[in-house]
Amino acid sequence: MKYPLLLLLAVILVTVGIAAPMTLRERGGPLLGVGEWVGERGAPELAGRWTLLAFFGPEVPTCRDDAEVLQGVHESWGPRGLEVVGVTTAPRNVVRDFAHEQVVGYRMLASAGGEFESYGVELVPETFLVDPAGRIVARGLDEARVHLREHGLPHVPADAPPLVPVGDPVPADLVDGEPVRVAVADG
Repeated sequence: MKYPLLLLLAVILVTVGIAAPMTLRERGGPLLGVGEWVGERGAPELAGRWTLLAFFGPEVPTCRDDAEVLQGVHESWGPRGLEVVGVTTAPRNVVRDFAHEQVVGYRMLASAGGEFESYGVELVPETFLVDPAGRIVARGLDEARVHLREHGLPHVPADAPPLVPVGDPVPADLVDGEPVRVAVADG
C-alpha cells in the first residue's frame, strides 16, 4: 500500500511542476543546444566532465560582477578538470565584447535559447554545477563554490543511475544541494 501512494505523490508533484527534473543528455553532461561558441577553443566536450554552467546576461550588473568570480573558479578549478561555461541569449558580437571587457577565459555559448527553458532559468545570473554523470550537485554560484571547496571534484562513474525520473523542466529549487540526475534522449 505504501508504494502506490508514493508513486501517486510523485506523479502529482511532477504534474504540477514541483518535482519535475531538468533536461540533460542520457550519456551524462549538460545539454547545450544550438548556439555560437565564443572564443578560439570552440565547443567543449562536456560528457563525463564536471561542468559549471553559468547563465548570464552581459547587460546585467550582477552578471558582470559574477564574471570575475567565474574567471577565478575557471583559473583555480579548470586545471583540475572543471569546465566553466557561460550561457546567454545575447548575440555573439555582444558576448565577444563582454568577454574582452571582463577578461573572461572560460567558454561562452551565445545566442542560446532552449537551454534557458530546459534548465528553467527565468532570471540571471543562475549557475548549476553538474557532475560527470549529469547530476546537478549545486544550484547557485555560492552553493557551487561551497561544494567545490568541501568536496573537490571526486570521480563519478558516467553510468551512475538517475536519482529522479526523466522529464522537463527543472525543479524550482534543489533541496539542500541533493544531487538530481535527469536525462533526455538526443533529438
